[in-house]
Amino acid sequence: MLIQKITCSFLVFVSLISSAQNKKAMGHLSSAPLSSSCIVTNLPLDKPDTVFHQHKEPNEPNEKDTTFFKHKKYLPNNSWNNYYENRNTSKLNKTNSDDFQIGAQKKYSIYYQGTPPDNTIAISNDGKIIASINVKIGFYDSTATRLIPNDRNIAAFINDSTLNQAYIYDPRVIYDQKADRFIYVVLSIDPANTSKVIIGFSQTNDPLGSWKFYTLAGNIDGSKSWFDYPNIALTDNELILTGNLYYSQNNDFNQAVIIQMNKINGYSGASSLKYKFWNNIYDAIGDKAFSIVPADNGIKQSYGPNFYLVSLSLPSSNVVSVYEISNLWNISSSQLKVKSINVDMYSVPNNDASQKGTTKLLDIKRNRIRSAYYANGFLHYTYITPTNTIGEETVIAYGRYDIATSSVKQLYIGETGINFAFPAIMHFSNLDSKNTTLLTYLASGRTIYPEIRCLSINENMQTSSSIQIKGGENYVNYNFGGSNNERWGDYTGITRKYNSNFPEIWVFGCYGETNNKWGNYLAQILAIKDSLPQPQDEDRFYFSPNPTMRYLDFNVYTSDTSIFEIKIYNSKGQLVFKEKTLIPAGNHFKTYDLIGLSPGEYIIKAIKDEKVVYSRLCKQDLEHPYPSSV
Repeated sequence: MLIQKITCSFLVFVSLISSAQNKKAMGHLSSAPLSSSCIVTNLPLDKPDTVFHQHKEPNEPNEKDTTFFKHKKYLPNNSWNNYYENRNTSKLNKTNSDDFQIGAQKKYSIYYQGTPPDNTIAISNDGKIIASINVKIGFYDSTATRLIPNDRNIAAFINDSTLNQAYIYDPRVIYDQKADRFIYVVLSIDPANTSKVIIGFSQTNDPLGSWKFYTLAGNIDGSKSWFDYPNIALTDNELILTGNLYYSQNNDFNQAVIIQMNKINGYSGASSLKYKFWNNIYDAIGDKAFSIVPADNGIKQSYGPNFYLVSLSLPSSNVVSVYEISNLWNISSSQLKVKSINVDMYSVPNNDASQKGTTKLLDIKRNRIRSAYYANGFLHYTYITPTNTIGEETVIAYGRYDIATSSVKQLYIGETGINFAFPAIMHFSNLDSKNTTLLTYLASGRTIYPEIRCLSINENMQTSSSIQIKGGENYVNYNFGGSNNERWGDYTGITRKYNSNFPEIWVFGCYGETNNKWGNYLAQILAIKDSLPQPQDEDRFYFSPNPTMRYLDFNVYTSDTSIFEIKIYNSKGQLVFKEKTLIPAGNHFKTYDLIGLSPGEYIIKAIKDEKVVYSRLCKQDLEHPYPSSV
């Protein structure tokens, strides 16, 4: 049997270089105190929800410019070569796809007392689920069965007497696969526009167990501002929280901020939560950054201490900004760098979304990155944009940015007569090295009620057929203030079950209920187990990820059972790691823990039956491995 010897070099990590900032972002060290009244040792009793809630959207950057909603004219008139358009509207009734299907599913609370829902969801390795909307939080297992009879009032869950349920908004929840804990973030604002950021850490892997909450002032920069549109992501050591600040007097945009938090403090119940916040941030074209979204770790591999974020430039641009923070919160030499990605022109939508059966419109005249994740050297992101290709409707843009080569691939997903909005994405493979994505989104138009859908995108940037997760049952009409526009939301929930042997994603979104309110629905999306390609006449090998932080996977197809030896050499040619293992015939992968190696470039060699069959260059960054004690 011939064995292919591979000698080409891995692409070495390329640092992001700031290309457009005239001012440097500033980092400030601080801490948020633990309020003793916010230590929850068990889930308290619920409180009635009787107050109507509506969180109005503040002004976007440049929104008072008279040309703000006229930027669609700058979009390209030609059809995009990689544009995907489903003209067959009958497919809106599909319930499964060749690539995946719906598993467990559950109707959540109807949002009677407010709008919009702002859905967020997280699932643990044990199959425990937290799903939350504005003012409500629910707990489920992996069969979508409620762990408690009803969804709870958020103020009751936090058990803080200083919080007014009427002014709680924008919940976010995330599961930490490294620590096996949950983190919950929600905002609160009073009539004087004084806001708080409340951050909760589960003290065990049971979301119904004890929690500890910290409160951070919403005007984190010291100005008279309030906090909005939080996004959260995790690295091995930190919680990354971003948001927009708006001036309290007129709700005009102030600035976007990034907060790095030492999550170990929260899990240990420390008296204060240590963090660094970054302000004075500019995007890649030199404008004030807006709605910066941190990329969560989509795979099981190590992530950090450097991490990535992404944003759009409004009201229209052909540049997406990618940010990198190079180190932990307490490292003074850490830098915030920004780089531009050149894409097709995008814009804020010109028109709101139609609904079947009514003249009431759904508000989508806003734009920003809605979701992002990092996997195996790629930054994945998504947003919406109008297009001259199919008319006034909004389509979804999905991008895949290769950090090592600074190259990007992007595609567009849309349908004539239907507005797509609030997309969310996550890694959709049980193989970390396979770049497959699940995209969930909301849809509405003159022929359909607001509904929830999803599709998959494979390694070749090809989309599957979409499936309907939950069809709309009626149009939405809260009729708040007599406006013809209804709030649709800010985001859709998505989460991966990391330890599943097959691709498993849970999604959580809103749809039009029979009573003209927002219904909410959570569902499990399942696919067939991935496997490495099985070559018929030669062995194949590769390592992932590259660059790596701590763990390195050896992916191998071997035609016969053999002894393999892995050797790693430093830049001076010195042997720093070796290990032998017997690998049976077939597809296999083995994970090596490289803790103890210093950051740098290394040569990795795989030896089969005393013959070198693989030799490549790899970059290693192990300066801040995840603590083994957590």
